[in-house]
Amino acid sequence: MSVAKPVTQQVFEKRVLLSTLLNKKLNNQEFREQHPEDCERYCELNCYQLDMLHHIVSEMNLDNFIVRPKRRAIEPFLEREYWDNIDDAKFTELENQISALPTEAEAFNADEQLNHLSHRFDNLVLTIQLDLLEKGMISEMSRGRVIEFAEQLEAKSTIPAVQAQLQLIQDIQTQEFWQDIHLTTLETLRRKLRNLMFALDKEKKEMVYTNFEDEVQGVHNVTSVYKNPSVDLAQYRKKIELYIQDHQDQLTIQKLKRNKAITQADLDVLEGLLLEASGMSDVETYREKILQEKPLGTFIRELVGLDMKAAKEAFSSFLDEEAYNAEQIQFVDQVIDYLVNNGILDMSQLFEPPFTNNHGESAYGFFDEGTVVELFGVIRKVNANAVVAESQSA
Repeated sequence: MSVAKPVTQQVFEKRVLLSTLLNKKLNNQEFREQHPEDCERYCELNCYQLDMLHHIVSEMNLDNFIVRPKRRAIEPFLEREYWDNIDDAKFTELENQISALPTEAEAFNADEQLNHLSHRFDNLVLTIQLDLLEKGMISEMSRGRVIEFAEQLEAKSTIPAVQAQLQLIQDIQTQEFWQDIHLTTLETLRRKLRNLMFALDKEKKEMVYTNFEDEVQGVHNVTSVYKNPSVDLAQYRKKIELYIQDHQDQLTIQKLKRNKAITQADLDVLEGLLLEASGMSDVETYREKILQEKPLGTFIRELVGLDMKAAKEAFSSFLDEEAYNAEQIQFVDQVIDYLVNNGILDMSQLFEPPFTNNHGESAYGFFDEGTVVELFGVIRKVNANAVVAESQSA
């Protein structure tokens, strides 16, 4: 059974391989003619990889007893120009003679801090980059790990360093991010997130990094749309909910919160804003999966709740201490509290806790039938104000 190479050695060798693959692309005249913009981006990426590799090797201590026997192999690589075209002979030297040697190099730059977890993340992203270059496809397992990292980091958004990359962290969890993804986008992801691995909980680190070799169990053609509904839809919904919570002064949201009637024009304007905020392009998917076939007004009312003042105003006739006793008013207060917190009160919910906690017959245990009809009528009207008048059911 072969022993797994140290992660730093794996990263070194994958960087060398990445450079050789990039060189092949850049030396292909047809590719250069058809993809001039890609050539420029590939060239920058390749230079960065080679600068890092040269930095590592140039700081190997030739007097070190482990390094000294490999001195002849190392010395040519001390010159940066020697790295510019890694042929098969150089590749073999780097892999067999140099990659496993210790170095005294400091971090290449602020993005490339030296720690085990960050190197693990480098290893993961380099694997994805190599898959993309060699196969035009990405391992589902590798991509799933990146998404898992993003989910875990989003939960740590109170940490300033994580907060600074929150938009990227959220984008990673959407299908658009992975569709037709570019090699340099993956490099940006690697550099921006690698130093955030410290934020993961200990058990999460162990779970994610267990069995971290390069198993490729299933590949994904990146020219098609990545489908992971539970991740994507949850992220879209999160973006919409965040927009609604942050824009409660928007006119339609204000109307819904204050129990005012709304029009279709109100909803059309708001729906356009929410679609833009979510990043979704398919309106039908948005309505089916995000709104879950609910009317938009109902969806929003459930998120923002009902304004307390508006709720008390709607039920004011049932809060008259001269007309109703303490138990009756307490029941009405339960209704108000529920609407303030949940926005909508389904009529069937009135015959379940908490509305049956004090009497099994709910409102019928406190009011005569005529008053119950009036009370339920107010609840229905409050619910109905969350939908457009033409759509209200009798």
